[in-house]
Amino acid sequence: MRYAMPLIAMLATPAVAQVGISPHITTPAAWERFAVRVINQTDTATVAVRVEVPEVIMILGVEDKAGWKIQRSTASDTVRQAIAWTGGSITKGQYGEFAFLGRLDANAKKDDLAFPVRIQRANGSVVEWRKRPGEPYAAPRVEIEGTVSISSTGQVAMAGAGIGLAIIAIIVAVALGVRSKK
Repeated sequence: MRYAMPLIAMLATPAVAQVGISPHITTPAAWERFAVRVINQTDTATVAVRVEVPEVIMILGVEDKAGWKIQRSTASDTVRQAIAWTGGSITKGQYGEFAFLGRLDANAKKDDLAFPVRIQRANGSVVEWRKRPGEPYAAPRVEIEGTVSISSTGQVAMAGAGIGLAIIAIIVAVALGVRSKK
């Protein structure tokens, strides 16, 4: 039993290492180029890659990839938003990078985001990376760090603008009230 766990970890490592994402860290309200990397370590070509994108990321655009067709699907009550690349081929020892531009919601909580990935091989077999870190076939993750904040100067400016708008609203209301009495 003592040797079983290291053996399992060694056997699982190549599968886990087949999919990754960059950047590894992002911040709320950031515009990022998210790139999912897929390496093929098998004798059967990878012919389709599908990435589920967390809903706190607005997909702004998908980078074109020569030889691959792109299909975006929007989120519903039961399905996450996703991007699928099909029609290309990644053969043994090659890798492909599948990128999109996204903007993280400004109110995103400090956490990590999972990007489940599904790859399909030319023989029809499918491998999915959906599990938690430390498990075989863990989904690639991006950590959210920091928060969006307004400087003290920005807070004063916003307060001043609010007071200014309130004064204008009072002047307009008084002017309309005086006009209606005439």
